[in-house]
Formats: sequence, structure tokens, C-alpha cells
Amino acid sequence: MVFPVAGYAFHEGPRIIDGLRKGQEVTLVPEPHNGFDPRAIRIEVHGRHIGYVPRSENRPLGRLLAQGAELRARLIRVQPEAEKWEVLRVGVSLRMRGD
Repeated sequence: MVFPVAGYAFHEGPRIIDGLRKGQEVTLVPEPHNGFDPRAIRIEVHGRHIGYVPRSENRPLGRLLAQGAELRARLIRVQPEAEKWEVLRVGVSLRMRGD
């Protein structure tokens, strides 16, 4: 699964963009008490909130996270000069045993 980071411009992403690198791991954090979307999944890099999984993708990812699936999430695009919604893209894969 590949998607752009939603809300990048409104969180810490722009402040830390110079330290972000392609291939860098990100953490997916469910936010069931989010007032805008109870299925929201926050994206963090070293504990810094850089945006969200887009709504179109958060339902299947949320189900996998709730089931305890081991997901690997990484930045697959870091392009500061791109349009705000395309600066960062994340790739998520299911981590297999021994992976």
C-alpha cells in the first residue's frame, strides 16, 4: 500500500523535512478518539507527528493494526519542492515472520 501523507503542511513535517530520508521508518499510531475521524491513523517519525494516513486508506490499515499485524511503514518519497499533498509518500507492507 502506498499513499501520500495527509495533513503534512499542518503538522511537524515542514519543520523537520530536512532530516527526513527516503527509506526511513515511520510509526503508525491509531487515534480512535480523534474528533474528526475515529479511524484516524497518525504518522510519526521519531515521535514527531508528520501527518495522517489518508481517510481512503485508514480503514484497512486500522483493521490490520487492531488485529496485531506487524506492518512495516517507510517513507518512499521525500520531495520538499512538490505540492503539499505529494511531499511525502509512505509505503506500508505486511512484515512476514523472519523479515
